[in-house]
Amino acid sequence: MKILLYTHSDYSWVWKFWHQQTDKFLRNFQKICMINSNSLFREDYISIQYDDKKDYRNRILSCLEALNDNDIVLFCHEDMFLYKQPNYELLKEFTNLILNEKCHLIKLIRAFDNLDKSSIHEKLLLNPDKQLFSIQPTLLKVKTLKYIYKSVPGN
Repeated sequence: MKILLYTHSDYSWVWKFWHQQTDKFLRNFQKICMINSNSLFREDYISIQYDDKKDYRNRILSCLEALNDNDIVLFCHEDMFLYKQPNYELLKEFTNLILNEKCHLIKLIRAFDNLDKSSIHEKLLLNPDKQLFSIQPTLLKVKTLKYIYKSVPGN
């Protein structure tokens, strides 16, 4: 699993919190930052710059073209940093579910009540069929993220 961060220099004020928490809990993971073209991010991140004139959707898509379709990433925005240590074993189990194509994506924040339990893992719940993708920390393959940004309506 790699950490895939989307950010913009307009939100640079939150970067210190992102770095503090990521350094604390995710320092051993490779990190990739999608950032606007007039900005620099930390050197320990692979930076992919996007054209600030593009809309959000096409910024993401342009950056994803530089990545391996089969890489599994934890897709986040700069304000989605950890508050406490994650369960690394559970993240590994979730990554393996995606790697072995048992599911396409796993959202790491539950947004609804009364969800049905998944049959593929005791810690997972099923997402409602008619819910569109929402921006939250999500574990998935790059090709799945590309599909979402090419398919889901809206900017």
